Order: sequence, then C-alpha cells, then structure tokens
Amino acid sequence: MKGDVCEHDPYHRGCECSMGQMKCRNGKCISKELFRDGNDDCGDGTDEPLRTSCSDYLARVMPSRLCDGILHCLDRSDEDPMYCKCFAKRTFKCGAKSSDVESCVAHDMVCDGVRDCPNGEDERTCIGLSAPEGTP
Repeated sequence: MKGDVCEHDPYHRGCECSMGQMKCRNGKCISKELFRDGNDDCGDGTDEPLRTSCSDYLARVMPSRLCDGILHCLDRSDEDPMYCKCFAKRTFKCGAKSSDVESCVAHDMVCDGVRDCPNGEDERTCIGLSAPEGTP
C-alpha cells in the first residue's frame, strides 16, 4: 500500500527517505554521498545540478532545516525571508510591511550586523557591547 502511494506521489507524507539519503525529484532515494559526484544517480539530474545553494542541498537531504528559525547555511539561504514567510515558530516579525506579504527572519539573523528585514528593523534596537582591546 505505502509503496503504491509513494510511487504515485513521492512527496506524500510518510514517503520520506531514510537517514543518510536524499530524495530525487522523481521520488527515488539515494545516498547523500552521491550528491554532485559526477554521476546521474537519480536518473533525472536532481543529484547533479550545475549550480546549487546550501538551501537547495538542504531541501533534498534535510528539508526540516529549511525555514526553521535557525541559520544552518553560511549564505543564509535556508532562512531567506522571501521564501520562509512567517510560519516558523522561532522568527522575528519585521515591523512595517513594505509589500502585501508579511516578512519574518530567523532569530539568528537579528542583531547580527546584516539588515535582513525590508526596512532593517532586525538591526535597529541592537545594543553593541565592546571590551577594551586585549580583554579575554
């Protein structure tokens, strides 16, 4: 029964890949180690993209880490406010709306020196602490 459902709709709830595997676009599960190894192991090119971002990789191997309110990618792509919206539990809601879409950022992105909210609200009320040079 599950095999039939997963074969028809590989993204159906309960059709996740095992630990250490990634899901191909066609629903096939392959080892994460085969990602970008030069061979089309998926058969549809999913594991051999020409260019990939950290969030593209996470979407295939650990989708639960996307838009979870915690930065996992150095390029910040896993918490991009353009895609994450405000459904994560641990988010900072940006103040004034610059469009019809509400905007939120991960708490890890607040007071980090980078303006992520449309109007920079995530950096406005930060307090900087500094110690004399040479202080441990």
